[in-house]
Amino acid sequence: LAEPPLELVLPDELRDSLRLLKPEGNLLSDRFRNIMLRGKIETRKPISQPKKAKRTTTEKWTHKDFRVPGEV
Repeated sequence: LAEPPLELVLPDELRDSLRLLKPEGNLLSDRFRNIMLRGKIETRKPISQPKKAKRTTTEKWTHKDFRVPGEV
């Protein structure tokens, strides 16, 4: 796995209080990466199955060549 990008806060972006700091980064992606590093889930990419062509049904023209019994 590649190293995550560093999330730095520049001195001009700092506030007087830590309560005023905006949270940065994505908690879900950080958690997901942490679980992969610990080996709880697989790190490989999923292999998708190739799409199959849809089957089309066609009627044969011989269905029009029927004969009613008793008629000539």
